Amino acid sequence: MTGETWLRGRGALAAGAVVLVAWTLGVGAVARDLRARVDAQAAVEAEAAAGLAAEAGRAVLAGTGRDEGAASLSVAVASGSAGLAAPLASVEAARVPRDGAVAWRVHVAGPHVSDAHASAQAASVHVIVAVEASRGWTPRGFSQLRAALLSLLARMGHAPHAEDRVGLVLFGGGYAWEVTPLQRVAEELRHARISARWKGLERLSRAGLRGGRAGGCLPHVGRRVDDFQRPRGGCYPTMPRLYADETGVDPSPALALAGRMFDAADGPAPGTRALVVVAATPVAEVPASSGRSRARQRYVEQRMREVRVDGPRTPARIVREAVAAARGMAGRARVATSVLGVGDGRGFVAGLAQGGGVALDSPDAAALSDMFGEVADGWPLERVP
Repeated sequence: MTGETWLRGRGALAAGAVVLVAWTLGVGAVARDLRARVDAQAAVEAEAAAGLAAEAGRAVLAGTGRDEGAASLSVAVASGSAGLAAPLASVEAARVPRDGAVAWRVHVAGPHVSDAHASAQAASVHVIVAVEASRGWTPRGFSQLRAALLSLLARMGHAPHAEDRVGLVLFGGGYAWEVTPLQRVAEELRHARISARWKGLERLSRAGLRGGRAGGCLPHVGRRVDDFQRPRGGCYPTMPRLYADETGVDPSPALALAGRMFDAADGPAPGTRALVVVAATPVAEVPASSGRSRARQRYVEQRMREVRVDGPRTPARIVREAVAAARGMAGRARVATSVLGVGDGRGFVAGLAQGGGVALDSPDAAALSDMFGEVADGWPLERVP
């Protein structure tokens, strides 16, 4: 073999080696790319498991209380999950007990994941309902409001988080009152006490006689218009009073009182803070004369905490300051403010819904239970170990 032939042979071998190395590297790159794609798909399927856990959690929060209900919902979600290259092979959902809460554990099997799993439960929530309770409610409408409040309380008690809390504020006439302090609903005795209190809830008390259809109020007129002595306490003696000169409808004192209640809550920070404002009366000016009759009688509400605003306050000012207050609570304390308007209260304070809250309207107070349910459906879930 000549030197030239040997060099040509070495060159061919070198070229072949280069081709072999390039081929090997290419196969390795393809393999790595395939592994990356498989890993990516596995990640998508694992994320789908987390999403299904959240959907299962929403099922139990909606009150199904049945494993098969959540499982069927999960399967429906799985079949339409975006980003999946192939349908999930199986989805299993089951309730698992947790301290102070009910969680759902979801197992998912897919083309690239044999058992991805995740759990979800309701995140803790602090809820304050602020009810405009002045002149706009009919006896029937207020009875439907009571039923809706009790349905919300029952829903929160169905699958409670240990730190879930609820409170109730009434407002009207430029005042707001803390009827139910923010307190835990998971404790059976407190839950029963809240329920009993709300069953006896009425509108603000006018000076007059209780009577008429469905337990309405027949207000005094003339010189007795603010006579709360006969009968003592007026139409609804267990409720705060509303004097004849207190004609304003302003949510600002309710927002201020709710903010204090949220701030004063002890324990760990909740998953969300929700304020739900319910109104059946449109915003109305707080006149300069508001509160004078109350002052003349030297009446001070001592049964519950009270917040008031001084008149005059025009509707434009009321709306402007209420929206600013709700926006401030959303930024400072992550409060989601929702607004439920019924009857003449539809469209109550445009822009008041802040922080992820919603504004819902209905001509009939009978829709309030469903409206509360729609608000509660938006409360967040949390993944748990």
